[in-house]
Amino acid sequence: MNTLHIPEIAPDADVLTAAFAYADAGFRLLPIRSGSKHPGSVVGGVWHLKSSRDPQQLADWFLTDGHTSMALHVGPGAVVFDVDDPDQMPEPLAEAITAHNPPYQSTRTDQPMRGHYVFATPHGQGYGNSTGGLGGAWGEVRGENGVIVVAPSEHEKVEQGGRYEWLTAGALPVLPDALAEKLTQARESRSKATREEVEEFLDTYTAQMRPYLLNVIVERFVARANGGYSRHDSVKFALLDTMTEARVGMYAARRSEEALRPLHAEMMAKPRTGSDRVLTPKEADAEFDDVLAWVVSAVKAKTGAELNGVIRGLTERVPETHDPLGFTTHKTHNPGQGASESGSGFSGLPNEGGHVFEGAPVPVHSPRLPAFPTGHLGTLAEWVRAASVSLNVSEDIAAFSALSVISAAVGGRRRVKVKDGWTEMVCLYAMALADSSARKTPALSLAMEPLERAAAELAEKVGPEVWRHNEQVEIAEARYEKAKQQAKSGKADDADLQMARDEVEEAGARRHLPQILAGGDSTIEYLAKTMGEQGGRVAVLGSEATLWKHAAGIYGNGQANIGPLLEGYTGVAYHSGRVSRGGSYMPHTAVTLGLIIQTGMVEGLSKQNPDFKESGFLNRFLMALSPQMPPGTFDAPGIPPAVVAGLESRVSAIVHQVWAGETVATLDLTDRARRRFGSFYNDVEQRKGEGGDLHDLTEWAGKLCGQVARVAACMEIYDNPGAVEVTEDTMARAIELAPYFIAHARRVFELMDARAEGGRKPLADILDWLAKNTRPGEQVSVRDVYQGLNSHPWVRHGGGAAVVRDAMVELEDLGWLADVTPERPPGKKGRSPSPRYALHPDVHADGPAGSATHKTQNPGQGASESGSGFSGLPNEGGHEPEPATAACQTPGCDRRVALDMWPDGHCFDHQAAA
Repeated sequence: MNTLHIPEIAPDADVLTAAFAYADAGFRLLPIRSGSKHPGSVVGGVWHLKSSRDPQQLADWFLTDGHTSMALHVGPGAVVFDVDDPDQMPEPLAEAITAHNPPYQSTRTDQPMRGHYVFATPHGQGYGNSTGGLGGAWGEVRGENGVIVVAPSEHEKVEQGGRYEWLTAGALPVLPDALAEKLTQARESRSKATREEVEEFLDTYTAQMRPYLLNVIVERFVARANGGYSRHDSVKFALLDTMTEARVGMYAARRSEEALRPLHAEMMAKPRTGSDRVLTPKEADAEFDDVLAWVVSAVKAKTGAELNGVIRGLTERVPETHDPLGFTTHKTHNPGQGASESGSGFSGLPNEGGHVFEGAPVPVHSPRLPAFPTGHLGTLAEWVRAASVSLNVSEDIAAFSALSVISAAVGGRRRVKVKDGWTEMVCLYAMALADSSARKTPALSLAMEPLERAAAELAEKVGPEVWRHNEQVEIAEARYEKAKQQAKSGKADDADLQMARDEVEEAGARRHLPQILAGGDSTIEYLAKTMGEQGGRVAVLGSEATLWKHAAGIYGNGQANIGPLLEGYTGVAYHSGRVSRGGSYMPHTAVTLGLIIQTGMVEGLSKQNPDFKESGFLNRFLMALSPQMPPGTFDAPGIPPAVVAGLESRVSAIVHQVWAGETVATLDLTDRARRRFGSFYNDVEQRKGEGGDLHDLTEWAGKLCGQVARVAACMEIYDNPGAVEVTEDTMARAIELAPYFIAHARRVFELMDARAEGGRKPLADILDWLAKNTRPGEQVSVRDVYQGLNSHPWVRHGGGAAVVRDAMVELEDLGWLADVTPERPPGKKGRSPSPRYALHPDVHADGPAGSATHKTQNPGQGASESGSGFSGLPNEGGHEPEPATAACQTPGCDRRVALDMWPDGHCFDHQAAA
């Protein structure tokens, strides 16, 4: 007997209460964004595997996370007819509704019979989402993996009479034959893999680039299931994550199955509460097989773009090394023999110095950072690309320079209204880091040229008026001083003094020539003075880090001095008063900071200047870690004149139309732009939570959405200085920049916290030094390495030789070094011999046949993970060898691919082209 029914839902019902009622009635639910009908708008892709009836999951969605709209997952067991035009309703449907009076949810107050009609499907039957023989003018069918938005969600067109209200509830009548025969049967193969397809999937994806990542998901599965979540949903999510990561080569798919299957059976055999199901081992296996079939089908359907997104997400994660299941390669340490790793594919490869290493060393470098997505800059992209080619400077530096110039040209005369009660001042704090000789100054100077010319033009234009005004002020002040002296001596009466006083008040305050830019070597005090003279706004664009040093206290007492910079970002009022020097009051502020400085200026900053981070100052910055460019050429083309003229005319227009304005105007978001931004905001909020990929950047990520809105406003104003709205297209392009900003901010904060390279900067620096300064077979001591690296901040400020020694011990544990210190002869007195270390062959590996991970590093851009470079070597212990890898065959692409995954040798991005 079919038990599905629609519960009574009052129009003013609480969303969580309603969710529980739908779940008790047999339906699975999903949270959705307010104003959206997309079932994956909150939970993301493969949403049909994420719908739930679990009370704990529903409470998380609709209470903890605060979602107020929900979608009902229709199939299996039900089918819904979504009627948009009742007048064109097909006769079989009209007759079925009249005869059986199914539950009916009205979606319009002014259109009777428009809405959702719900029927139960006959036993063993399922229907797709095609209208089949019913045609399509009247509405749509929601069958297997279909959804409908349900009460008490707010309708996206509530102003036009839209609503979600159940006018008829109760048990679902079975779909009559006359109506069923018009529908298309759902094909199970579309949503569920066969057993043969599952086995083929498990046999196909066997690469093991990062086998330890499997344990992260297994531990999360155990924690969720033991923490009160649905055991069925927990294993479903775990399988979805692990099989996706298996498909991109992180670990073998079958290892995931072998890890999760017994854990699932064990959990299903032990009820946690009186209402928990209890399954026999055979029943648990059957349930596991069913879920696995759905998951394999979903993972096989993922696109190359989706899989690339998975890879990017994994490369941003700090690898976990804890391995409770024993699936990672286990190191066994033998005195004097270094570290060995079973399952690595190595078998006693000799080092030229005589020591034998067993196993591939564990990589220590962070993955490569993403390149700046210049294409999303719209019309500005042309200049950025041309400047990069002409100057041989990274597009990161060119883009940050150009965006800083636009922000400076706006000069705090625009706000962007995100929603009621939330506005952002249109000014950017941008910091691009690059090593010496990265052509930082030429790039920034080139971007600043049109701004400086426009500023000079503006000063020349208003100069005479400013001089005349100040002349009148001086005359009025002189008359007042004369009247005051005469009044003191009795030569003038109070009326004369009051008249002079009125003249001063009428003349007003002195004016200053427009000054868009403060010098790059400005002090904080000069910055505040300039802000006071310019109505609270100023811009500092520089590549020499002078202001940064002043702010950090490097030129003073070591204490951060950042008051004006904190307020200048938010746009709030600021008083710069000092007892000795007077002061000024600014009703609103707007500071632009465009700093293109050396990487060393931020290394260890959090420890040296904790105020920088604790005050929230660093969280206001968009950050870039620029790559080192290849050698340039004298014959590099110049920037086309039309491109130069384009930047010149646009920046000039912004200065004269926006900066020169007297008032601060507000840009609104179009409705579509606001909805796009709202989805982005909700996504960021979820990712900031416990377990989210932005949890380690919570404070910075809390300002990310506002920063994206500011960037969108800058791009909109660049295209149209008179803009009054930010369009959806501009907002979408600004949001596409966010992944870049996130990845680079994480790496910069690691530098500031002295934990770069995923916490292993000292290890990476030592490997790089050894590769450049030693020969294969050579042995080194702690003293050798310390003398070579004693100028590095982590050595100089972190403990000297002791911290180098600790890092080398860790490199020994990771398999890069082996302690080969000779033992002291028996009976010999004196100090023990100084430790000496042999070097793993990968320290000096070079070229495709032996490129150790650390050898592909570009300064500032991390390293590409290319594996050990050894492929297919037999392992005498019987362990499976590491997968063979090779560089992508597409010219210009330096990704490496596992050949057992992609035998054609092309990475995800270039498969289609190949």
